[in-house]
Amino acid sequence: GYVLRKPDVAPVPTFNIPRGPYSSYKIRAGKDGYEIEYRSDDPKILQSERSLDLDKERREDPAHVVLTIQDNSGNVINKISKKASKGSNRISWDFTHFNPYAVSSESPRYNYSGALAKPGTYKASLSLVQNGKVTTLDGPISFEIKAIREGILNGIGFEEYNRYLKQISELYNDISAVEDVFEESLKMQKAMTNALKKTKIFPGVIEAKIAILKEDLDKINLSLNGSPSRSEVGERNPADLNDYLYNASSGLRNSYGPTPLHAKSLEMAKQLLSELKTEVIKISKTKIPEIQKMLKEADAPYIIGQGIE
Repeated sequence: GYVLRKPDVAPVPTFNIPRGPYSSYKIRAGKDGYEIEYRSDDPKILQSERSLDLDKERREDPAHVVLTIQDNSGNVINKISKKASKGSNRISWDFTHFNPYAVSSESPRYNYSGALAKPGTYKASLSLVQNGKVTTLDGPISFEIKAIREGILNGIGFEEYNRYLKQISELYNDISAVEDVFEESLKMQKAMTNALKKTKIFPGVIEAKIAILKEDLDKINLSLNGSPSRSEVGERNPADLNDYLYNASSGLRNSYGPTPLHAKSLEMAKQLLSELKTEVIKISKTKIPEIQKMLKEADAPYIIGQGIE
């Protein structure tokens, strides 16, 4: 360890050395002050220092290599990460864009691919990321993606393909946001039901409001996921939001690009989402806070996720 001391006036130095025992120590004088180097023989001190080093290593993120892919317009369309290690290593791109799926604090179990990249010119760059420091290793290097064979029909152009891809990505984000708020609303409805059982009031108005809330949530769930009863007996559910989204996304799984039928599915998905979004916002912003307020006024227990006022 080291102790540095800068005297204000030129003087006879005084050093405060931490308690030992020490096998040795050295004092060196320099123009900016004095430096003491000491070596400890105390096993407890040595073990403590090793533990601190291990804790620091655990807090550090492992170094990783990032392959960044850009299209001909300079847009970053994908990044592939791989843990850095000694020796020869390979990192590859599967000719797809970022997938549009929502993320959480958990690492994804599977690395799903996004839309297929159209034939054209692309650039690749390689970087090393270690403890927040980014070092460029190589690139950008330009390369061409070519179709294996020419189809009978000509697909849509590069710009049109990218516009459609942007709409799909935005739709996925909007759906994920609605589903996230809906899931949290479901949890809160169940939590408020449990809180009501421990509230010091006679049964009355709150029970009715929670029942209406549950009915509204069930209707939204039906629109999002279909009827579980129909699925159990093998009966087909009417097309729902996810069906239209799946059909619209399938236009990005080949180099030809989306057709008018895919575009129609996209518009249907947008329309259904708009209706569901209005209902989910009404529930999360109005109906649930209203019931929470009534429960709090009735001296109900705190509900996990209710937040701080």
